[in-house]
Parts: sequence; structure tokens; C-alpha cells
Amino acid sequence: MKKQIIYEAGPQLRNGRRFVHEAATDLHQSLSLGFTLFQAGLQTQSRRALLGHLWLFIPAIMAVTAISYVQARGIFHFPDIGMPVAVFVFAGTTLWQLLLETLNAPTRQLIAHRGTVTRLRVPHEAMILAGVYEAFLNAAVRLGSLLILCIFLRVPLGTTTLFAPFAAVPVAMLGLAVGLLFAPITLLYEDGARGLLLVTNLLVFAMPVAYPITASGVQRFNPLIPLLDTPRNLLVRLSVSNGFAATAALAAALLLVAWFIYRLARPHIVARLG
Repeated sequence: MKKQIIYEAGPQLRNGRRFVHEAATDLHQSLSLGFTLFQAGLQTQSRRALLGHLWLFIPAIMAVTAISYVQARGIFHFPDIGMPVAVFVFAGTTLWQLLLETLNAPTRQLIAHRGTVTRLRVPHEAMILAGVYEAFLNAAVRLGSLLILCIFLRVPLGTTTLFAPFAAVPVAMLGLAVGLLFAPITLLYEDGARGLLLVTNLLVFAMPVAYPITASGVQRFNPLIPLLDTPRNLLVRLSVSNGFAATAALAAALLLVAWFIYRLARPHIVARLG
């Protein structure tokens, strides 16, 4: 006998325990389903992309080339950062791309599976997780290239290097949290997606991506400074940045809240998209 699903009009939080239970059930089911969608997406991308996986490295290579040229010309002087400039920029660009890819994952994946979202009762988390899996795979490939660069430049690595990938997880959590918060807007209105793209393009200049930024003045309240600096520091046996633990916990809490908010908005999104 098939399970009967009854949709009721009314506030979803009227029964808080049921709301949390359904969210946890959907998330559990989405872990394997999202991986299946992720594998299917990889096969599709490999057929469509002419340059293939080269697109994973093009932004980092361009950033390293530009910063190296500026430094060689004496236009910009790097302070002592404890690592070669090429490693600093490549690592910063890799982390920033991880942030952007997880931020855009909800909107990109749900639009790509718009027909499924509006016609079938499939957990949205599965499609979002497919994008997150893809972002982590891309980051892993870039990290491997970064390690090769470190070996080529004879950068001393140590046991802290093993913890660098785990320290990058809060970056992905923060990106996904922001993406979920803005998903109801970016899914329904193109202006929202364009505005978010514009903001992220401008924010890169205020972040320690291609050049170091000290956490002083207004930048003391910038949560991305410890999140971006810590994985890069651990890569070359430097210390954890001040405020990393608190900022990582804040990113995890924000992700949980953003997830619940998105689930509350989900029926309205499906209705508008359909």
C-alpha cells in the first residue's frame, strides 16, 4: 500500500516537532540522492565543457599572474606573510571560489531541476547537496594543485597541513547559509541573483583573498578574515587566526537557521515557480 501524503493549509511551525522531524528525514534521504544527482551532473558537465577541468584553475592562475606582475613592478608591496605570494593568492582564490560555489549552489541547482521541484515531491536538500558535493570536489582538486605548487616552491609543510581542508569547511557553511537565505529571492527574481553577483564581485576587494588584510578598524567585524586566513595558515604551519572558532560556530548556527527559513519558504517558492 502506497503511503498517502496529505497537504494541509496552515502554519508549518504549528507542530514544531513534526517540522523538525520532516526536515531531518528529508536531509537523511538527500545524502544519497544528492550524491546520485552529483554524479549525473559531472557526466553532463564533462560533455558540455570544452576546456573541462581547466576552468577549476583559470581564476587562481589569473589571480596569481596579476598579483605577481603587480609585485614585480613595485606597484604593490607585500608584507611578510610567511609564505610565497603565489601560494597566498592561490590558496585565497581557492577558498573564495569555495565560498562562491556553495553560495550559488541552492539557486543554480534548483533552477537546473526546476521541473523536478514543481512536479515531484523530491527533497530540495538533495539538489542543493549535489551542488555542495560538486563544490567540495572542485576545492579538493584545487587543493591538490596547491600542494604541488607548495612542493615546487619548497614551502615547508607539516602536520597542520592535514587540518587545512577541515578548517575550510566553515567557509562552505557560511556560503551555503547565505545562499539559502537569499534563495527565495534569487529563485523568483532575476534582479536578486544579479544583485548578489554584483555584491560578491565587489566584496572580493575587501577580503584577504589576493592580498593580506589586518583585522583592525572596521575589518575587526569581518567574519571572513579568520575563516579565510586560518586554512591558509594551517597549510604552511602557521597558527590559527584569532576568532576562528567563534566565527566557525556562528557559520554553523547561521546555516541551521537559514535551512529552516528556506523550508518555511519552500511551499511559496514551488507555487511561484510552477
